[in-house]
Amino acid sequence: SINAVSTLHTDASGNDVDGLTYSNSDTCVYFTLSDHTLCKIDPEGSSKITVLAGQSGTAGYDDGTGTSARFFMPSCVVCSDDGETLYVSDGYSYMRIRKVVRNTGVVTAVAGNHESNGYADGTGAAVLFGGTRLSLAVSQSNTDLLYISDYGNHLVRTVVVSTGVVRTIAGTAGMAGTTDGTGTLASLTYPHGIAMSASSALYVAMFDINAPRIRQIVISSAVVSTVAGWDYGTYSVPPIDGTGTSAKFSYMYGLAGGSSGTL
Repeated sequence: SINAVSTLHTDASGNDVDGLTYSNSDTCVYFTLSDHTLCKIDPEGSSKITVLAGQSGTAGYDDGTGTSARFFMPSCVVCSDDGETLYVSDGYSYMRIRKVVRNTGVVTAVAGNHESNGYADGTGAAVLFGGTRLSLAVSQSNTDLLYISDYGNHLVRTVVVSTGVVRTIAGTAGMAGTTDGTGTLASLTYPHGIAMSASSALYVAMFDINAPRIRQIVISSAVVSTVAGWDYGTYSVPPIDGTGTSAKFSYMYGLAGGSSGTL
């Protein structure tokens, strides 16, 4: 249970915090801001915000080191299990996945094209993502693999970080739906938050006003099933607690996996 909530920092600039993650290497919190920066804050230190990469108020796409690198509305940020590498999705309408070395601020592009959106599996800049948002999760069994919820394309995809190779593992591009099934036979609707569980299953929150639900993807088989929430017309304000499909959600955003198997 959460016994206390404390404020690490307040900011009157009007910038929005989007992604948030924690590094177990330096025990700092890393987060993305709408002013095109990736920042960090030390909860045990002065609580002063430090810009790790990007330039406040200056949007762009350049790789580089620290403030010489450029982001365009970075959103999701996740940290590798060893705490040494950050992965960021940015680009707003033209989404990319970027890699940031935590202790140097070196930023490099992994996959995606900053001049185009759409759908294409492939390698590096030949990959196309749907516009608006990508959420990321780090594989627990392969340090070189990320899972991606491609909101605009209604897909879950993977990227091999070292090669930039992206492939689709669940859903069909451009086809929203609630059908359970295997791989591309399953349908997803605006997949948003994505998380790995302690058992290495993948869970995805559907940002679907008509059928908000949590879906499970078995990594070994790509079988997609519904674990909580149910079909069209079950949007609920306020949300209703319950078991499995008797539970009702409103808007579904982020997910995080707990060590005990909870979400």
